[in-house]
Amino acid sequence: MQGRGPSKTGRMQRTAIRDWLIHCADPLGPRTRPPRRPLAASLAHEFVHRAEYHGVLAALFQNFAPFAEASGGGDQADFTEARSEARQHHRLQRAFALMLEAQADAVMADANDIPATIIKGPAFARQIYPEPWYRPFTDIDMLVARRGLAPLEAVLAARGFRPDDVQDPTGEVRSWVHDEFRPTLFELHLNLVTSNQKWHCSLCYDDIADGPQRPAALLITAIIHGGATHRFLRMQHLVDVCQAARQVTAAKEEAAFAALAKKANAQTLAGASLLLVGRIMTEPMCLELATLLGKSHLARIAGRSLGKTAVTAAEDEFGATARMQRQMFRKLIGLGDPIIDPPELGQT
Repeated sequence: MQGRGPSKTGRMQRTAIRDWLIHCADPLGPRTRPPRRPLAASLAHEFVHRAEYHGVLAALFQNFAPFAEASGGGDQADFTEARSEARQHHRLQRAFALMLEAQADAVMADANDIPATIIKGPAFARQIYPEPWYRPFTDIDMLVARRGLAPLEAVLAARGFRPDDVQDPTGEVRSWVHDEFRPTLFELHLNLVTSNQKWHCSLCYDDIADGPQRPAALLITAIIHGGATHRFLRMQHLVDVCQAARQVTAAKEEAAFAALAKKANAQTLAGASLLLVGRIMTEPMCLELATLLGKSHLARIAGRSLGKTAVTAAEDEFGATARMQRQMFRKLIGLGDPIIDPPELGQT
C-alpha cells in the first residue's frame, strides 16, 4: 500500500520549525510575537541544522530564548546539547570567515588601483549587519571590470593562487584557489548575472563603480544575488535584502537605488523582491522602497508567489510545491512588465 504523504504530526513539526526560523532570523530582533506553538526540544537539532543551512544560525543566540545568553533559557536541560552544537558550528563558521577576510584584505591591498570590488558575503557582513559574525560566507566574490581582470589575476597568482580546475563554461566567472589553503576560493565576476542563468538583468562593475559599498549598490547587489541567482533559496538571501534596505534611508540613496534598478533592467525583480522580503520579514522599509520603483502588477504578483514554506525548506526538502513556486517567480519576473507611473527620482 502506497504512503499517503507526510503525517499530520510531521506537518506540524515542519510548520513549527518554519515559523521559528522566520521569527529568529532577523539580526535586529524579531518584529512579530513568537509563534503560538512552542518549539519542542525534540526538534532542536533539526532547527539548528535548518538555521545553519539557511545562514541564520548566529541570530538564534539573540532571538531564540533557549539559546540566548541573557535569557536564562540557555540553561534549560532539554536544549543544552543542541545549543552546544549550534555554538560549535557557529565558531567554525566564524573562524573560516575570518581566514577568508584576511585573504580578501591582502588581495584588495595589492589591487588598490584595479577596477574591482568585493561583493556579496564579505561586503554584506561588514557593511549591512550589526556585527560581521551574523553573516557567514564560504568564498570571496569580486566584481571586476573586464579591463581589470588580467591585472587582478596577476595579483592572485603572485599570492599563490591558481585557476581552479573547474571553471564556469561561460567564462564570465573565474575561480581561483590556493593549494595551501584549499578552501580559500576567489570568484571573479565580470557580471553578477551570467548568461547561462538566462535573466534579462545585469550588474557589472562599471554600474556601481562610483560607490560599490554605498547602500544603493549593496541593495541592488543583494536583490540580484538573492532573487536572480538563487530565487531566494535560503533565508539568508531575504535577510541580506532586508538589512540592505534598512541602510537606504537618505533621499539621495533612494534615488541612486531606483537608478541602479533601472540601469540593471531589474525594476520588476527589485519590486517583487522587496515586496516578498517586506512581507515575510515584516520590514516596512522594504515595502516603502518597492513603491519608489512605481506600480508593477507582475512585481506584486511575483512578490507573493513564494511562500514561507518554500523559502524555509531544508536542502533535502524541495518538493514539487517549492519548485513550482520558484519557477513561477522566475517566469513572472522574466515577463518584465512596464513600470506604471514611476515617481520622480529622489521623492520620498
